[in-house]
Amino acid sequence: MGNIKASVSGMWTGIVVLLSCALATAQTRNVCVDCHSKLAGALKITAEQSAASVHGHKGMSCDTCHGGNTQDETLAKAAGSGFRGPIKREQIPELCGSCHADVNYMKRFSPSLRTDQLSQYHTSVHGIRFAQGDAQVAVCTDCHGVHEIRSASDPGSPVHPLNVSTTCQRCHSDATLMKSYRIAATQFADYSNSVHHEAMVLRGDLSAPTCSTCHGSHGAVPPGAESVANVCST
Repeated sequence: MGNIKASVSGMWTGIVVLLSCALATAQTRNVCVDCHSKLAGALKITAEQSAASVHGHKGMSCDTCHGGNTQDETLAKAAGSGFRGPIKREQIPELCGSCHADVNYMKRFSPSLRTDQLSQYHTSVHGIRFAQGDAQVAVCTDCHGVHEIRSASDPGSPVHPLNVSTTCQRCHSDATLMKSYRIAATQFADYSNSVHHEAMVLRGDLSAPTCSTCHGSHGAVPPGAESVANVCST
């Protein structure tokens, strides 16, 4: 009799577990990722990438930026779903800023995170040129990534202190691109031979200077000659 009760109890436990798993799958299914995980190149986005992002950790999904319905493939891009498709490059700073410049909204997720990044970007060399129609300069996604955006404290983030110089050099070591701005393309090579790089990369001293330490990040502007002494003295 005891064996029968144990068997029945085990059966019901199994059913409950299966139902719970089915419910969780239904609630977390993402039809956008189901499709895009099968694509190639820039259109490919896997469930692992989406889940690893700082946005995924906070419960945000494709519809946060792209609109649409992530739960029902028949409604994913339907009229009235708010689907806006691919985000145009010229829309990126304002789209990111629609959340990151909203103080009350950001308090829900990270009260200590600064909310002046967009206003700083507008004052930066990148932001000023971008507003003038120069689509080659950096926007948010060029430095932070797109679908797998990680916290700056994550060693896998392109804006983690150990990775900042490598991220900046993707543009600033491009001699052809820099020539159009009359800027040298040797900064990364020079930095790589410096005592600062040795301290940062070889010794892992995250307090050592990297590009953004001297030039700024969102409000990046090269320090003028009258400011160099002040910048270095920090």
